Amino acid sequence: MFAHNAEIQKVVAHPHARGRGLGLAIALYERLGFTIWGRRPNVVEVRNHRFDEVRMSLTLGRPPGVILHGSLPEGAGSSLLRSGSDALACGQGC
Repeated sequence: MFAHNAEIQKVVAHPHARGRGLGLAIALYERLGFTIWGRRPNVVEVRNHRFDEVRMSLTLGRPPGVILHGSLPEGAGSSLLRSGSDALACGQGC
């Protein structure tokens, strides 16, 4: 784990508390500054019910002068597939 990362494995409601509006955890986390970066549909199983797994992140801060790469499809650390570049199709001679 990196110094600027922390991970919360699960946020769940007790079965007796479900259906009472406690599922507003996502909204709570968003108010605290978290953003959704991914979602896996219907992978959380509770008996006959399926729920999405929602992945969220919160930037904890970085030292001054840190340069981020690859966070945008066209960023310096991006892959050719993410950027939609034709370089894969025509090779390095293009």
